[in-house]
Amino acid sequence: MNCPRCGYKIVGHHRRCENCGQDLRPYEGIRKLSNRLYNEGLALARVRNLSGACDKLKRSLEYNKENIEARNLLGLVYYEMGETVAAIVEWVISTNISKNDNPADGLLEKVQGDANEFREVKSAIKKFNIALDMAKNGNDDLAVLQLKKVVDLNDHYVKALLLLALLQIKHGDYESARKHLKRVLRVDVGNLDARRYIAELRSLMADKGRSPVPEEKPGKEAGKEGAFGISPGTPYKEDKPNIAAIVMFILGILIGVFVFQFFAVHGIREKLMAENTEEARRMGSQITELSAQVSTLESDKSLLEGKIRDLNSELLILKARNAVDYEEFLGICLEYDKLRPKIEAAGEKLPEDLKEATTALYKRLMEFDISKAEASEAVCGIYEEMKTYISGHIQIQ
Repeated sequence: MNCPRCGYKIVGHHRRCENCGQDLRPYEGIRKLSNRLYNEGLALARVRNLSGACDKLKRSLEYNKENIEARNLLGLVYYEMGETVAAIVEWVISTNISKNDNPADGLLEKVQGDANEFREVKSAIKKFNIALDMAKNGNDDLAVLQLKKVVDLNDHYVKALLLLALLQIKHGDYESARKHLKRVLRVDVGNLDARRYIAELRSLMADKGRSPVPEEKPGKEAGKEGAFGISPGTPYKEDKPNIAAIVMFILGILIGVFVFQFFAVHGIREKLMAENTEEARRMGSQITELSAQVSTLESDKSLLEGKIRDLNSELLILKARNAVDYEEFLGICLEYDKLRPKIEAAGEKLPEDLKEATTALYKRLMEFDISKAEASEAVCGIYEEMKTYISGHIQIQ
């Protein structure tokens, strides 16, 4: 480790920095706690309890932000759960902390090296965001179509699988929801949301007299590895006690007892008081330095949050640049959903403003070429229905 005060490289076990005299015991304790949390996170990741591993690794980095093994493993866990952007952020931070023989370089190269695969990952993220907006606005059918494309592009995208299963439960497609929830548990056996949805699904199927959903056996798929496999490093080993130091300590106590007989009690008491005063002054200085380091960590956290906001902004820009005709068609569909109830309510006599809106929407439909869109058979059917319905109302007028 390096001295937190002067940056001097510490070789072996020392209580104080050989360069500046800084007491290293508090920092050594914090480092060991971070390593212990990394070991726990690694153990959970190896049995594919990715949610639990993610929590442990985040806590490990709270204690030691320069724990490269923990940061690289956290990025790998994110990637296994389909969170590619979060994974890349962790690996980029890791390479900035340590540039020599850092496994994060290979992970970044593997993710970004295949242009087609990386393009599919970005497309999956974009389509998931579109589906999420549709679900929030009540367009569940279009959201389900979009989410099926997302899971085809990225079959271990946990958030997309959970949202798709939730929409299918909402519309009574229990069997499809169960299959998607089982896929989530193959990726992350410790996912609490998936297990809660399965429990709710079991209750709904029991109420309707269907066969209940069988209990999932934890760890059944734990031996299967994902895109990279969960084996980024080995556990840290706890430091073994130094037997020689203990023996010397005991001998020192015995010698001290004998030496004590040759000194006056009063003189020793004064010396101990002076030493305690010096130690109290030193501890006060250490507390001040620790407070300054906490402020530095908070500043680093703010910088990282700023980087994440910048990455989100870049992602939005990429979404705008990569917009396709299919997204334009989705916008027309949303306008059609809003306009149709008003047309039906008006009957054959359309008000002028509604007639103008209907004519304008029909004009946009006629100008839009469905052959250029990434259209499925269902989308083409919606397109023809819209043309027939709206053109019929325009002819009546």
